[in-house]
Amino acid sequence: MKWIILVIAATCLLDFSFAQYDTDSLHVSEEYSSLYARNEYKQFGLGIGFGLNYGGIGLNLTYAPIKYVSFTVHGGFNLVDFNAGIGANVYLNPRTKMYRPNLKVMYGYNAVIKIYGLDEYDKTYYGLTIGFGNELRFGSSKKHGLDVDLLVPFRSQEAYDDAKRVKNDPRVETFTDFIPIAISFGYHVDF
Repeated sequence: MKWIILVIAATCLLDFSFAQYDTDSLHVSEEYSSLYARNEYKQFGLGIGFGLNYGGIGLNLTYAPIKYVSFTVHGGFNLVDFNAGIGANVYLNPRTKMYRPNLKVMYGYNAVIKIYGLDEYDKTYYGLTIGFGNELRFGSSKKHGLDVDLLVPFRSQEAYDDAKRVKNDPRVETFTDFIPIAISFGYHVDF
């Protein structure tokens, strides 16, 4: 619990430190600025990373139809199978800013059980996940970025029941319970 509070405090500190940072004084290409001003800026993004919003280890495709909202489709491999999901993000800053905190909601894989040698337990579980993200953009046109997200998955009762069954199986020597939060990391580029 202490480390959750530490992560939230660090995120808030990062947000407050960039709140006074004037990114408009940084060099942004004239072409990108004029496209952005006319709302014709690049609207697609592709990310690679790991975590729930990458389907485990995978890709995340983003479409931003308006300035502060984007929709995502993600897919990847989570040690059991390939999976996909969808989501939406609401940003607090536009794409031209260096730091973009965001709120997100997703539906897709949010738990997995993998027991080596006992394939009968291997299963992927799907459900709703909400979270808070931090996007740090770089490059002269702010088209590249690093993402770090703190996510809260709402897991199904079936996932908890199966986890309990695994813990009670004498053939399973060690099993780690689901943790209440998840963290994801990724790199993205807009095009």
